[in-house]
Amino acid sequence: ITDRLLNNVLAQDIVVDAYRINIFSKKEQAAGAAVNTLGYRIGMIFSGAGALFLSDIISWNKVYALMSLGTLVGIIAILCSAEPKQKIRTKYKDVSDFIKTSVIAPLSDFFKRPNYLTILAFIFFYQFS
Repeated sequence: ITDRLLNNVLAQDIVVDAYRINIFSKKEQAAGAAVNTLGYRIGMIFSGAGALFLSDIISWNKVYALMSLGTLVGIIAILCSAEPKQKIRTKYKDVSDFIKTSVIAPLSDFFKRPNYLTILAFIFFYQFS
């Protein structure tokens, strides 16, 4: 169950980052990342210390119910937000053109960067233990 939960959290994190990148301009990206981190940390404080504080006042069953209602904040915010503007889509000639543009070009760019072996080692050993 823990691995499944971790995968869901990571997938949600990826979706939130993709949405943030789509709705903010390049100049707004740093501020958007900061607000995203601030919201994450406030949520962690509320769900951690806030839950412990509430457990002194009400039962744990009610605390868990209240914490689960906290997810409604994010759901309502997403439902009320506008769709991000669509960027110009690239037209591909055929499948090989798509593979060259979407797979080979980014990989060759990555391998041209300095310290790419360090990055690969970090990715490989990140969850090794």
